[in-house]
Amino acid sequence: MKAWTLTAAALAATLTLAGCAEGRPASFTEADAPQTHLTDAEFAASLAAGWMPNIDWIEWNLEGRPLDRFPLELRTKEEIQSEYREKGWRLPNGNYRPAGRMVTSQEERDLHAASNLIIRSLQPLGCPFVPCRLPPSGEDRYRAAAERMGIPYWPVDEVVELAGHKFTPVQYDEAREQRERGDRMREHTRRQEGVVR
Repeated sequence: MKAWTLTAAALAATLTLAGCAEGRPASFTEADAPQTHLTDAEFAASLAAGWMPNIDWIEWNLEGRPLDRFPLELRTKEEIQSEYREKGWRLPNGNYRPAGRMVTSQEERDLHAASNLIIRSLQPLGCPFVPCRLPPSGEDRYRAAAERMGIPYWPVDEVVELAGHKFTPVQYDEAREQRERGDRMREHTRRQEGVVR
Protein backbone atom coordinates (compact mmCIF):
# COMPACT_ATOMS: atom_id res chain seq x y z
CA MET A 1 0.00 0.00 0.00
CA LYS A 2 1.03 3.63 -0.05
CA ALA A 3 0.89 6.73 2.09
CA TRP A 4 0.26 10.27 0.82
CA THR A 5 2.21 13.01 2.53
CA LEU A 6 1.43 16.64 1.84
CA THR A 7 3.69 19.65 2.38
CA ALA A 8 4.56 20.87 5.86
CA ALA A 9 1.64 23.30 5.69
CA ALA A 10 -0.66 20.32 5.33
CA LEU A 11 1.20 18.02 7.70
CA ALA A 12 -1.84 17.79 9.95
CA ALA A 13 -3.76 16.55 6.92
CA THR A 14 -1.41 13.64 6.18
CA LEU A 15 -3.34 10.96 4.39
CA THR A 16 -2.55 7.40 5.41
CA LEU A 17 -3.99 4.63 3.27
CA ALA A 18 -4.98 1.16 4.42
CA GLY A 19 -2.17 -1.16 5.39
CA CYS A 20 0.34 1.54 6.27
CA ALA A 21 0.18 0.75 9.98
CA GLU A 22 1.82 -2.66 9.52
CA GLY A 23 4.27 -3.57 12.25
CA ARG A 24 2.56 -1.44 14.90
CA PRO A 25 1.33 -3.04 18.10
CA ALA A 26 -2.36 -3.90 18.10
CA SER A 27 -2.82 -1.77 21.22
CA PHE A 28 -2.61 1.54 19.29
CA THR A 29 -5.71 3.68 19.66
CA GLU A 30 -8.24 4.30 16.94
CA ALA A 31 -6.52 7.64 16.23
CA ASP A 32 -3.73 5.61 14.62
CA ALA A 33 -6.16 3.79 12.32
CA PRO A 34 -5.90 4.65 8.62
CA GLN A 35 -7.70 7.86 7.73
CA THR A 36 -10.71 7.21 5.51
CA HIS A 37 -12.15 10.73 5.21
CA LEU A 38 -10.86 14.25 4.56
CA THR A 39 -12.30 17.42 6.01
CA ASP A 40 -12.84 20.31 3.64
CA ALA A 41 -9.80 22.04 5.20
CA GLU A 42 -7.62 18.96 4.57
CA PHE A 43 -8.94 18.72 1.02
CA ALA A 44 -8.15 22.40 0.38
CA ALA A 45 -4.66 21.99 1.89
CA SER A 46 -4.01 19.07 -0.43
CA LEU A 47 -5.11 21.06 -3.49
CA ALA A 48 -2.94 24.01 -2.38
CA ALA A 49 0.01 21.61 -2.16
CA GLY A 50 -0.63 20.54 -5.76
CA TRP A 51 -2.18 17.14 -5.00
CA MET A 52 -5.67 16.06 -6.02
CA PRO A 53 -6.94 13.64 -3.35
CA ASN A 54 -8.42 10.47 -4.78
CA ILE A 55 -12.00 10.98 -3.61
CA ASP A 56 -14.71 8.34 -3.88
CA TRP A 57 -17.37 10.69 -5.22
CA ILE A 58 -19.88 7.84 -5.52
CA GLU A 59 -19.59 7.11 -1.80
CA TRP A 60 -19.77 10.86 -1.10
CA ASN A 61 -23.03 10.96 -3.05
CA LEU A 62 -24.47 7.91 -1.28
CA GLU A 63 -23.52 9.29 2.15
CA GLY A 64 -25.72 12.32 1.58
CA ARG A 65 -23.17 14.74 0.12
CA PRO A 66 -21.54 16.14 3.28
CA LEU A 67 -19.88 19.36 2.17
CA ASP A 68 -17.29 19.34 4.95
CA ARG A 69 -16.16 15.70 4.80
CA PHE A 70 -15.17 13.61 1.78
CA PRO A 71 -14.32 9.88 1.69
CA LEU A 72 -10.95 8.87 0.32
CA GLU A 73 -10.83 6.35 -2.49
CA LEU A 74 -8.69 3.68 -0.84
CA ARG A 75 -7.55 2.18 -4.13
CA THR A 76 -4.92 2.98 -6.70
CA LYS A 77 -5.88 4.20 -10.16
CA GLU A 78 -4.82 0.82 -11.53
CA GLU A 79 -7.26 -0.95 -9.20
CA ILE A 80 -10.05 1.40 -10.24
CA GLN A 81 -9.32 0.83 -13.95
CA SER A 82 -9.27 -2.92 -13.36
CA GLU A 83 -12.68 -2.72 -11.71
CA TYR A 84 -14.02 -0.73 -14.69
CA ARG A 85 -12.82 -3.45 -17.05
CA GLU A 86 -14.30 -6.27 -14.94
CA LYS A 87 -17.58 -4.77 -13.69
CA GLY A 88 -18.19 -1.71 -15.82
CA TRP A 89 -18.45 1.95 -14.84
CA ARG A 90 -19.60 2.63 -11.28
CA LEU A 91 -22.86 4.58 -11.18
CA PRO A 92 -23.95 7.27 -8.69
CA ASN A 93 -26.35 4.78 -7.05
CA GLY A 94 -23.50 2.33 -6.36
CA ASN A 95 -24.41 -0.12 -9.16
CA TYR A 96 -22.29 -0.71 -12.26
CA ARG A 97 -23.01 0.10 -15.89
CA PRO A 98 -21.99 -2.77 -18.16
CA ALA A 99 -18.69 -2.30 -19.94
CA GLY A 100 -19.12 -0.81 -23.40
CA ARG A 101 -22.29 1.12 -22.59
CA MET A 102 -21.23 4.75 -22.82
CA VAL A 103 -24.50 6.69 -22.41
CA THR A 104 -24.42 8.83 -19.28
CA SER A 105 -27.44 9.60 -17.16
CA GLN A 106 -28.50 12.96 -15.75
CA GLU A 107 -27.51 11.63 -12.32
CA GLU A 108 -23.95 10.93 -13.54
CA ARG A 109 -23.65 14.37 -15.13
CA ASP A 110 -24.94 15.99 -11.92
CA LEU A 111 -22.47 14.06 -9.77
CA HIS A 112 -19.59 15.07 -12.05
CA ALA A 113 -20.70 18.73 -11.96
CA ALA A 114 -21.10 18.64 -8.17
CA SER A 115 -17.63 17.18 -7.63
CA ASN A 116 -16.10 19.83 -9.90
CA LEU A 117 -17.99 22.61 -8.12
CA ILE A 118 -16.62 21.44 -4.78
CA ILE A 119 -13.08 21.20 -6.14
CA ARG A 120 -13.55 24.64 -7.68
CA SER A 121 -14.59 26.12 -4.33
CA LEU A 122 -11.65 24.59 -2.43
CA GLN A 123 -8.79 24.90 -4.90
CA PRO A 124 -6.16 27.66 -4.79
CA LEU A 125 -6.14 30.75 -7.00
CA GLY A 126 -5.48 29.98 -10.63
CA CYS A 127 -7.86 27.02 -10.66
CA PRO A 128 -5.32 24.32 -11.54
CA PHE A 129 -7.68 21.34 -11.23
CA VAL A 130 -11.02 22.30 -12.79
CA PRO A 131 -12.02 25.33 -14.86
CA CYS A 132 -12.87 28.47 -12.90
CA ARG A 133 -15.53 29.17 -15.47
CA LEU A 134 -17.04 27.25 -18.33
CA PRO A 135 -18.72 28.74 -21.38
CA PRO A 136 -22.14 30.15 -20.39
CA SER A 137 -24.00 26.99 -21.42
CA GLY A 138 -21.62 24.88 -19.31
CA GLU A 139 -22.03 27.17 -16.30
CA ASP A 140 -25.80 26.97 -16.72
CA ARG A 141 -25.56 23.16 -16.54
CA TYR A 142 -23.39 23.38 -13.42
CA ARG A 143 -25.81 25.82 -11.78
CA ALA A 144 -28.79 23.58 -12.61
CA ALA A 145 -26.98 20.48 -11.29
CA ALA A 146 -26.21 22.30 -8.03
CA GLU A 147 -29.89 23.20 -7.67
CA ARG A 148 -31.02 19.61 -8.36
CA MET A 149 -28.51 18.17 -5.88
CA GLY A 150 -29.15 20.79 -3.21
CA ILE A 151 -25.56 22.02 -3.00
CA PRO A 152 -24.28 25.59 -3.30
CA TYR A 153 -23.20 26.90 -6.69
CA TRP A 154 -19.72 28.43 -6.59
CA PRO A 155 -18.72 30.77 -9.40
CA VAL A 156 -15.08 31.86 -9.19
CA ASP A 157 -14.66 35.61 -9.42
CA GLU A 158 -11.35 36.06 -11.18
CA VAL A 159 -9.94 36.81 -14.59
CA VAL A 160 -10.13 33.52 -16.42
CA GLU A 161 -8.51 32.30 -19.60
CA LEU A 162 -10.67 29.94 -21.62
CA ALA A 163 -9.95 28.76 -25.16
CA GLY A 164 -7.30 31.45 -25.55
CA HIS A 165 -9.55 34.31 -24.39
CA LYS A 166 -9.27 36.20 -21.12
CA PHE A 167 -12.38 37.61 -19.48
CA THR A 168 -13.67 38.81 -16.14
CA PRO A 169 -16.87 37.57 -14.49
CA VAL A 170 -18.60 40.79 -15.57
CA GLN A 171 -17.66 40.17 -19.21
CA TYR A 172 -18.75 36.58 -18.79
CA ASP A 173 -22.17 37.57 -17.44
CA GLU A 174 -22.57 40.15 -20.23
CA ALA A 175 -21.91 37.44 -22.82
CA ARG A 176 -24.43 35.13 -21.11
CA GLU A 177 -27.09 37.87 -21.03
CA GLN A 178 -26.41 38.68 -24.70
CA ARG A 179 -26.86 35.01 -25.60
CA GLU A 180 -30.10 34.81 -23.60
CA ARG A 181 -31.39 37.97 -25.34
CA GLY A 182 -30.58 36.42 -28.69
CA ASP A 183 -32.42 33.22 -27.70
CA ARG A 184 -35.50 35.26 -26.67
CA MET A 185 -35.44 37.23 -29.92
CA ARG A 186 -35.21 34.04 -31.99
CA GLU A 187 -38.11 32.54 -30.04
CA HIS A 188 -40.16 35.73 -30.55
CA THR A 189 -39.41 35.65 -34.31
CA ARG A 190 -40.48 31.99 -34.52
CA ARG A 191 -43.76 32.80 -32.79
CA GLN A 192 -44.37 35.78 -35.09
CA GLU A 193 -43.75 33.64 -38.16
CA GLY A 194 -46.24 31.10 -36.80
CA VAL A 195 -48.90 33.80 -36.38
CA VAL A 196 -48.34 35.23 -39.91
CA ARG A 197 -48.77 31.82 -41.48
